[in-house]
Amino acid sequence: MSQDLEKRIAELEAREQVKELRSIYAWHAARGERDRIAALFAPDGIFEVKVRGERILLKGPDAIQAFLETSMWPNMVFPVIHNHVIDIDGDVAVGTCVMEAFTKARVAEHFPDGFLGYYHDRAVRQPDGRWLFAERRWFTYWPEFEDSGLPIRLEH
Repeated sequence: MSQDLEKRIAELEAREQVKELRSIYAWHAARGERDRIAALFAPDGIFEVKVRGERILLKGPDAIQAFLETSMWPNMVFPVIHNHVIDIDGDVAVGTCVMEAFTKARVAEHFPDGFLGYYHDRAVRQPDGRWLFAERRWFTYWPEFEDSGLPIRLEH
């Protein structure tokens, strides 16, 4: 097999693994499995989100899980992930994806029609081959539009 073909196959595999990382995140979110979501972040991984009008940055799985304990519950948000953009450079993946979320119960009190937004992600391949989030930044499209100003592709 040519080196070019091997490289293309490796990139396709990495791209699919990053998509699956995002999908697993959504799976655990629907179930309120905060510890499993936090485990999808690298040890120094960050999660950024807007809360009550202020952007906050959480660093590390413990801080991310502590935040999720106060903001995520089982059977209340049902995320659907699509529109993947993923650039691979060795063991780093950068890109974005869209999330539509249907809501119930206490979340639906604030978002009765659900919400729509996008993530800016940077994932890193671990020595054991798993991909984890190094950065996951959430921005809304609706009901309020937020322009992250971040590029959707790697800047070379």
